[in-house]
Amino acid sequence: MTSYSVVTPTTPEQSYIKYMELIEVLDNIAKKGHSLTDQELEASEVLLSALDLSKAFYQYGRKEFLHYIKSYNLKEEDAFKFNNLEARNDFVKLIFYDGSCVVRNEFLSKYFHIFKDKSLNTLESNGNQFLIVGFSIYHFYTILKYYYADTIFLSHHNIFELYKICDIFKVEDSFKNRVTCYINHFYVSLSKTIGFYKYHVYLEDGHLGGKNNKFKIENDDEYDDINRLLYLYQWKYNSGFGFGT
Repeated sequence: MTSYSVVTPTTPEQSYIKYMELIEVLDNIAKKGHSLTDQELEASEVLLSALDLSKAFYQYGRKEFLHYIKSYNLKEEDAFKFNNLEARNDFVKLIFYDGSCVVRNEFLSKYFHIFKDKSLNTLESNGNQFLIVGFSIYHFYTILKYYYADTIFLSHHNIFELYKICDIFKVEDSFKNRVTCYINHFYVSLSKTIGFYKYHVYLEDGHLGGKNNKFKIENDDEYDDINRLLYLYQWKYNSGFGFGT
């Protein structure tokens, strides 16, 4: 990323106007989770289509998906509506706070590499069931659908939750790279969403941040505004302390 210098407004009046604009952005974020227009949110939705997948990737994903619905006698349109299925044969059950799902064990460990770890120290397991704490089944479904060669959307509403799953569950690179590219590209508008602050640790050195980051920032003003928003958020909503997850 290009290094920008912080430019201080030339008059007290300009400083005050800028301060009030940024406070309004943060107040909107606190009230509704973002400070973006409907048009901006719509423009930031990215469709990941099965048409973009390689033939081998698509065929394997569809084969696994069809095996799943056949094994549980489900209609294709109902595949992700059932939360009370039990693990059977080579399937395992993942239990979230807002639902559960079953996934074939080999398929799961192929794309969610944490399940290759037999000790699974970060998960609570009971035989062929795993209790997944701190994640929503709907975000997990989004990633699962991608590997089943289904169409999904990346958006400002789900992108940081998806990155968190990628990080914790060691998700295979093809999906994680798409999530990373999205965050890099929409970095400026993401700074007007609650996820930017809630999960800011993922934008720091050690993850996507650092001196070699690829955040798309067009000019000094964008760079300065984001830094001011971060400072004001810590001061106004986080008691001046560092960010948490």
